[in-house]
Amino acid sequence: MRNEPCWCGSGRKQKKCHKDVLKGSAFANLEQFYNEMGEKVSVNIGCLPCQKGCAQCCYDHFSITSTEWYYIMSKLYEKYSDSMVEEIIDRGYQLWVELQEKDPKTAELLQKDLTSKKPIERSDTAVHQSVFKTLIDSMAGSTHLNHHPCMFLDKETQSCTIYDIRPTICRKFGVSYTDVGEERRLEGCDIILEGAEKYMDEMVDLTEFDEADRGLQQIYLSKYDTIVQDRTYPFFYFCKIHKRDPKLTKLKILELQRHSLEDVFNFKVSRLKPMGL
Repeated sequence: MRNEPCWCGSGRKQKKCHKDVLKGSAFANLEQFYNEMGEKVSVNIGCLPCQKGCAQCCYDHFSITSTEWYYIMSKLYEKYSDSMVEEIIDRGYQLWVELQEKDPKTAELLQKDLTSKKPIERSDTAVHQSVFKTLIDSMAGSTHLNHHPCMFLDKETQSCTIYDIRPTICRKFGVSYTDVGEERRLEGCDIILEGAEKYMDEMVDLTEFDEADRGLQQIYLSKYDTIVQDRTYPFFYFCKIHKRDPKLTKLKILELQRHSLEDVFNFKVSRLKPMGL
């Protein structure tokens, strides 16, 4: 299998390309999703103010899925030594430490188990989304967070240090919109939103990727005919989780390199059911 062409379409053998990432795994599916969305954006994007050197959106703190976080971590481990990765993690962790002191309300919300350990029924997804919105609103209103940029922003160049492996929200923000019923939802900062009429024709319609995007957070388990919610966190809180057990990060990476999200969560649910959770 390692001598076969890589699943990514590069034309190279898998052992010379994505040697550790199996076809159909969570990481393989995520990367294909990124590539398909990126191709549509690059072909259709017009003239927008979102350019290298503008870092306004990098002072917003948003949540990403655990799959995206561990994908980023896997690439950091490929590029840097373990000690250097820990230095990067320390930057994010420091923000968490300060947040606990300066904004305990938001810190407390982040530590709550909003997903519960039970699989959620389809009808409950809206309830979980509303709970997550409370957290998002709290982060957006945090005066402490608003003064600190993303841990991956290079302050000198005002550019992203993980641009090629950035999460979904960063790929969509400032360049796209989606149609929700009869409403058109823009993804952008105040500059984009204030000039919405001017920029609309320059932005890319990414509505077709909504279902795949949701699939990163709400995973349908056919074996149990139910949906599980993958808890999302901001970068700095994932740093806090990592500091608790760095070895677990590497185990998670290995799991997502080899198995699909459905398989990962099937295994998780199968462990919880005998415990009555």
